[in-house]
Amino acid sequence: MESDETDELIHQKTLEDQGDDDSDHDESETVCSEKDINETTTSDEDEEKDNNARKELEAHTVYQECRLCSNDHVMTVRYRKCTSPYCNQNLKCKSEYKSFYCEQSSKARIFKKYDHNDNQKDVFHGIIPELIKIIDDQVRTKDSSATRIKTFLIKNRLAIENENPRLVNFQLPKVSQIQNHITYLRQNQLGNNNNIEEVKKIVESNLFRSDLPDDKPFFFGVKFDKDNRPIINSGSESHHFRLIITTKKLIKILDSKFSDYDSIFHIDSTYKINKNGFPLVIISRSDINRQLHPIIFMLTSHEQTSDYLYFYESIQDLCTKMRINLKPNYICQDASNAMACAAETVFREAKILIVKSKVLDDITELHFSKNKTEFDLNMKKIESKWKKLKLNEFLKYFTDQWVKGRFSNWQIYHTPPGYSSANSILESLNKTVKGTFTLRKRYTVFKTLEILQDQCLFYSNSEKTFNNNPRVTKEMIKAAGNYYEKLFKKLDRDTFEFKYKKEKYRINLFDLNCSCVDFMDPATCSHLVYLSHSMELDLGYYNGVTKFVYLKKKRKPKKATPALSKD
Repeated sequence: MESDETDELIHQKTLEDQGDDDSDHDESETVCSEKDINETTTSDEDEEKDNNARKELEAHTVYQECRLCSNDHVMTVRYRKCTSPYCNQNLKCKSEYKSFYCEQSSKARIFKKYDHNDNQKDVFHGIIPELIKIIDDQVRTKDSSATRIKTFLIKNRLAIENENPRLVNFQLPKVSQIQNHITYLRQNQLGNNNNIEEVKKIVESNLFRSDLPDDKPFFFGVKFDKDNRPIINSGSESHHFRLIITTKKLIKILDSKFSDYDSIFHIDSTYKINKNGFPLVIISRSDINRQLHPIIFMLTSHEQTSDYLYFYESIQDLCTKMRINLKPNYICQDASNAMACAAETVFREAKILIVKSKVLDDITELHFSKNKTEFDLNMKKIESKWKKLKLNEFLKYFTDQWVKGRFSNWQIYHTPPGYSSANSILESLNKTVKGTFTLRKRYTVFKTLEILQDQCLFYSNSEKTFNNNPRVTKEMIKAAGNYYEKLFKKLDRDTFEFKYKKEKYRINLFDLNCSCVDFMDPATCSHLVYLSHSMELDLGYYNGVTKFVYLKKKRKPKKATPALSKD
């Protein structure tokens, strides 16, 4: 038996050290998982066998007489070599490990022979700190997404490596890694968490005070609990969320003495501002040059009369404190009963101006006329209706400009079925350009050209293909699932008649045409979907009804019928 003096004891585990935690012993075995070593405690014959085995194997296990306890049994001896690709890059690493393990006493020893090569590199998981600083800067200054940040790192790799030597040949992080870090950054440092307590803190530190600077934003109309802390509700049906913010400089625009002309205030709501879906209500004032001046902003969870009453009354109370004479002559708003009721209650002398009227509904009805005959009938009804409303001047303008003029082809029947009859698809594209490429910012001509280049590159590599096949929507499939065979009467080989209550349409399966108004826009309809499926024709991707229908809930009769009445 040879001694182990040449081997360095780097770990020893005994039963007394184990305690309640058995994971250390597992760790010992894990540390041993490097590679093979020459056994120095065996006989010359065993040593020669082990040396031969070392040449063929990078790791092996043998059993020898136990040297860790006094019991007569064998212990497990494992040999490991270093196989790290970094450590063996230039010269083969000589580092070796040997471990003893006694199962009966749960004792273990690990021996190390030779050090690792100097070119061993530390394995770093995640994003390196130097790159995290660059990512944080992109998020804070430009609010960039994970995809944009990775694109930035790719395009500016050379400049980043020249600026920071520690980033030479840096490994690009995955988009998911960048996204996870952005989420962590926003939730912990940028205040992007939906925590009511955090909202309370920001409200407490920005409440209205008389000594505030004119351009300092503040909250007002806040109610307090018994501990004198602001009450911030969750936004449920029973606990509406409301917060109003403005500045002294803006609130002074409400004063009727601010202008010699009549005061016209505008109130409107905008949506898709936050993840919770809370609308943002904005009250503004316009001048004689039609410039709009925003004054007050209210973030609210609901748009009921009580919410707008709270809004107007809070504004009135603040104006009283600041000695502002608030007397609106006109309030311009949407056709919202909640808005109108609140305005009429608080500002009784103000005249409510409605932005949208029933005239637009009449024009929409004209637009969806199926043919020239139906359009003429609808036009006659609308003419008599508008004359009763004393809209003679507008009727003359509308008839000359949009019915008899050169721009009279705006009805849906002038456009081939399925094609867009308006510029709405172009407006959607404009929205995509602003939201994706320009990030709703304005740039110079040079920068705009660069953005257009990126846009052309993006659409040139788009997977979207030109498709003239009518698209079957989920709504059509759902409607077709409610039809049954008796609703369709066969007139000839390819023609059917659909009749249900007052509805009556003709369907031609040869031309895939239907006389219903729903067919005019997408070039298909639920009637065609049902018939094509029953006739085993191929129409889009309709595979028939695949889900159970929902029956209407049976209710008790409002009045007792003879069968239910008592004698």
